[in-house]
Amino acid sequence: MIMDRKKVIGVTLGTVVVLLILYFWWAQNEIDWKKINAGTLSFAANTVLVEVANTTELRIKGLSGRDSIDDKKGMLFVFDRAESPSFWMKDMNFPIDIIFFDKDWNIVDIKENFPAESYPETYTPKEKAKYVVEVNAGFAKRNSWQIGNKVKFEAY
Repeated sequence: MIMDRKKVIGVTLGTVVVLLILYFWWAQNEIDWKKINAGTLSFAANTVLVEVANTTELRIKGLSGRDSIDDKKGMLFVFDRAESPSFWMKDMNFPIDIIFFDKDWNIVDIKENFPAESYPETYTPKEKAKYVVEVNAGFAKRNSWQIGNKVKFEAY
């Protein structure tokens, strides 16, 4: 009877320790998006510099009103959780590719060559996305970014 109680206490304490370690590991690896304004997304040898749209206002504006962006630049949209966001081309002046990522940075959908004159048409990804990047039209094809690829994000 006493041995069983010691085993239960030992297993319980061991479980608590493991859970605490996992919690602190997760907390260290979670990005505080409110403090991030820019970074890079990389896949294979291809890297794109991104501005981070981490507020509702920045996500609504996106790349609207700009004349163009550099071929190796884009805008990263960050959502609080995976969802099915709709994207439009309101006030856009150039076509773009829109690449959708899950919470683990796997590409789950790509809208290629979304034309500036398509507004008020919207596009919603086939799967829920936590992150989305807008880049110049043709970027995904030129850089071999495809559904299923995993990219790496680094803040700076």
